[in-house]
Parts: sequence; structure tokens; C-alpha cells
Amino acid sequence: MFVETVSFLNKVKYEPLMNKTQVAWINEADCIGCTKCIQLCPVNAIIGTRKAVHTVVRDLCTGCARCIYPCPTDCVVMR
Repeated sequence: MFVETVSFLNKVKYEPLMNKTQVAWINEADCIGCTKCIQLCPVNAIIGTRKAVHTVVRDLCTGCARCIYPCPTDCVVMR
């Protein structure tokens, strides 16, 4: 229900994971809360605030990998 609500509020079509091989994953131990990944996510699948650990809503992530490259600590990977 949470994912559907976030999807509706962000005006993003909700599509559950089906046959996806990889989605973004954030190593929370290395995340410094810079928000660069959040700013580049086209479907708002990354949640968190400045100077706080971020996390990925796996059901929303499309696997586009746009969040990987701006990360200064390389804590975003595809899994």
C-alpha cells in the first residue's frame, strides 16, 4: 500500500518488479546523505533527507542506474 501511495503522490505509474534483474541498492554504512542520487532518480524511488541515510524503494526502481555515477562515496550499486 505504501508503494502505491508514493507512486500516486509522485504521479509515477506503479509497476511491481517483474523479470527485472537489477535495481539500485545503497550501502547505508557508506551513505553520507548528499542527496545527489535522489535528485537524479526519474521515478523518485530513493528516499531520504540531506545528511541522513538514503534507501531505495525496490518496487519503484526501474534499474536505470542514473543514481550510481553522481555518488561521491560509490555506495550505490545495482543488484
